[in-house]
Amino acid sequence: MKFLIFWTNLILSAVLIAITLAFIHYGDNLANIFIVIIGAALVGFYFFAISTATKFVISKITRDIEKIDLECPQDCDVYDELAPILVKSQRQNSETSAQIKKLKKRKKHFETITANMHEGLIILDVDYRILSCNKTALNILDGENSKRESDNAEEEIQNLTGKHVLVLCREEEFRQGIKFADDVKKMETIIEIQGKTIRMFAGLIINKAGEKQGIAILLMDISEQADREKLRREFSANVSHELKTPLAVISGYSEIITKGIAKPEDIKDFSGKIYTEAQHLLNLINDIIQLSNLDENSAFSFEKVNLYEFAQNAINQISEKATEREITCELTGETTEINAIPRLLDVILQNLLVNAVKYNCDGGKISVKIDATNERAILSVSDTGIGIPLSMQHRIFERFFRVDSARSQRQNSTGLGLAITKHAVQIHKGTISLSSVEGKGTTITVEFLIFNQKA
Repeated sequence: MKFLIFWTNLILSAVLIAITLAFIHYGDNLANIFIVIIGAALVGFYFFAISTATKFVISKITRDIEKIDLECPQDCDVYDELAPILVKSQRQNSETSAQIKKLKKRKKHFETITANMHEGLIILDVDYRILSCNKTALNILDGENSKRESDNAEEEIQNLTGKHVLVLCREEEFRQGIKFADDVKKMETIIEIQGKTIRMFAGLIINKAGEKQGIAILLMDISEQADREKLRREFSANVSHELKTPLAVISGYSEIITKGIAKPEDIKDFSGKIYTEAQHLLNLINDIIQLSNLDENSAFSFEKVNLYEFAQNAINQISEKATEREITCELTGETTEINAIPRLLDVILQNLLVNAVKYNCDGGKISVKIDATNERAILSVSDTGIGIPLSMQHRIFERFFRVDSARSQRQNSTGLGLAITKHAVQIHKGTISLSSVEGKGTTITVEFLIFNQKA
């Protein structure tokens, strides 16, 4: 169009110039001048008509082309000359739509996978800006809001996309982990963030040309595993100490007797101490084995049992020891059926009652009560013994913890009874709690699921 206007203007200019020259050349000869003017006018009109007609045709073609629906070009009724172009456009549209649909499907599939991962995943670009991350990553890095609703998480992830990764976490260890990955291409480390222990994997994303495209970060919350490992180390250290003490006593007295150093009248006393320590060692080993079996979460078989009858049987088993110290035992409540593992239920009752005897006062009392609600069976064991100081009550279920080490040693206590009891209660999906007043006594309460609930 611009080309046509240019030539039209050029010709009109030439006509004007020709008329001017005609006036100059012919002077007074009006006839010749008139002929030149008429000729120039005809030439100008001719080119003007061509220009106008061309403009009209071009405008019409343009309007018709603008009406073409590029989404469905095959449905448009336009010039036959454009048919090959429209066919090609239709084919390209189909290919583009198919590719977009395929990409959306892949994106949806990727989001579904990452949303259900137990590990946190973060994808960054070369400028450390977030391209993608999943809900687990947000939960791992955010201690205050560690459990998000799915809808809130999706909205938060959309808001985070395109922002710098440090908006997720500004902890120095996290920052250094990303920088280290950028330097060495791939790395694995363990970092501590807001009280959590996190295993962090990070690696560069590199294309076929060897160019860096971004960084992929995988986060695993191993806090529970780290805590178990810490407990295992502490347990091993405590076991070593607990085993060493009776073995040292046994070894020492045995050596005195073997070398003939002991006086004849002391041999019986030394032998008694060896026997006592050997029994303590045997009890300790049995408790360790029992606790180890519980830690392994072996397959247990739940049965319908009568809690009241089990409590009565347990009282009968400790009645002799209680009678020796003139301790009375009382059972109150009603018949209550629960889902339980008989062997472990017996362990729970025995440990609670044995402790109630050990740490009671001579002439004291033990009260066992069975209550029931719509969903729970409640077992409580109370004594009138020495009680537990308030400052120590939060540690009472720890392994090898003893309130009074000297008294526990005299009572041949391993310090594992209540730890075993708590573990056994947890396997029953129950709860255990303690209430104690120093010098007045202790009450331990255990709650179980009743029989009509799934254990």
